[in-house]
Order: sequence, then structure tokens, then C-alpha cells
Amino acid sequence: MNIFRILVVAGLVLFQAVAAAQDRTLIVGTGSTYRPFGYLTPDNKLIGFDVDIITAVAEAAKLKISLVSTPFGALIPGLNNGDRDIAISAMTITPQRQEAVDFTAPYQVAHLVLLVGPNAPENALADFKARRIGVGLGQTADTAVSDVFGKTSPNIRRFENTPLLVEELLQGGIDAAVGDVSVMSFYLKANPGKKLR
Repeated sequence: MNIFRILVVAGLVLFQAVAAAQDRTLIVGTGSTYRPFGYLTPDNKLIGFDVDIITAVAEAAKLKISLVSTPFGALIPGLNNGDRDIAISAMTITPQRQEAVDFTAPYQVAHLVLLVGPNAPENALADFKARRIGVGLGQTADTAVSDVFGKTSPNIRRFENTPLLVEELLQGGIDAAVGDVSVMSFYLKANPGKKLR
């Protein structure tokens, strides 16, 4: 009987929260430099997989949303200080992030990969200890590479966003870029002449 009451109360609270949200526009923070999940068109329109997901959710729940380009490192602080109501940006669920915000069920399985030039002889992360390796600042790649090489390693180069990271690889400023498989696969396919692997 007590369990039933708790479930009903929780259901009513959830229903009331959705009903209250329908009366206003929810501010959604999303990345605009993380192809194919979220990026800007030449006319500054946010598009991508994450944008499609949150738009479909909002339509199904009859919610009004406003998408706001938000730097990755500002997504969780934006939620916590009330500047954003929702964040969607292909964010990997980690224990540290779960302490700060509530996550939905995962919508994609991701893992980290190395993106390297055609002449790099290395095949694994550990092989790059003495080489210049790039990561996105604050991304799970940053954590993983720091765990292997040490957070203060002079060979780790941190970039504000993924396009800058990949451009540095393409220009030869770093020997490898570490990132989510879907994102690195996008850049691999987008640059066939560079023979990345």
C-alpha cells in the first residue's frame, strides 16, 4: 500500500512538472562544435543528431524549447545555476557527472578511439607516450589520456572544441587526436584525401 502511494505521488509530481513546463519555453543547451551531434549551418542554425532527438522529444511531450549553443564545459554549470533547463550534447555518463546532474537513459554507446595520420606507426594509446596527443578540454578523452600519461604531461594538448583538435591533427601540430568513435569517424570520412586512420 505504501509503495503504491509513493508511485502515485511520484507520477503526479512528474505530471505536474511536465504540465508546468508546457507553460513556458525550456532553454536547451547543446554543443555547436561536435559533428555529427550538434553543429551550426552557415546561416547559424543548430542541427545534428542531438538536435533531432531533443526536438522529437519536445514535440512528443508538447513542450516548447529554445536551443542555445553552449560550450561543452558550460553545460553542467548552466544546468546547476538555472541558465539551462535541459542539456543535450553527446555527453558521456560518468560517476562525477552523475553527482552533478540527472541523466536520461543512454541513447548511444560510445567509446574512445585514436585518430592518426597515415604514417603514424603507433597503434595503441600507450604507444603515444612520447608523442603529441590532442584531446578536447574537459571531455572524457582528456580524463582517459591524463590517466595514462599524467594530467601534467607536456605531450597532452587540450583544445576548446573538436574542430580545433582535428584541424591541429590535419596540420601536423599533433600526432594523434582522441575522441568519441562517432565524432572521429565523422572526421575520418570528411577528410578522405588525408588518409587518416
